[in-house]
Amino acid sequence: MILSQLYGQPVTHDVTITRVVDDSRQLQAGDVFVIDHRQGKKFADYVADAFQKGAAAVVVSEGGPDLLPADLKNKVLAHPRPGLLMARWAHQQYPKQPEFLAGVTGTNGKTSVAWFFRELAMAAGKQAASIGTLIA
Repeated sequence: MILSQLYGQPVTHDVTITRVVDDSRQLQAGDVFVIDHRQGKKFADYVADAFQKGAAAVVVSEGGPDLLPADLKNKVLAHPRPGLLMARWAHQQYPKQPEFLAGVTGTNGKTSVAWFFRELAMAAGKQAASIGTLIA
């Protein structure tokens, strides 16, 4: 994928990107690093670290560039919804996702409810699966 496709509009330095990550510990050369400027005091450190690790680009939330030192301010791209870029990347990498997902929480009966729901969906002609800790 090309950076401008991910970003949703033309960018000055359009490059081919390998991945999109939001965890600086997982960042590798060629990745796009996405970060919200509300990360706290270490926001600028995370951005600097991303460039040191060879990030193809760093996308920050709007308002983020104003919090960075001058040497980093002009290197980052600001986006109103940086999380949207993660969603675009995930959709491009994994286009076939379930139409519907359900999670079951609570103290008792989670496995039974998940199994009942799966059986009802399958009886209605839908593809269905359940994931849990019990093996059938």
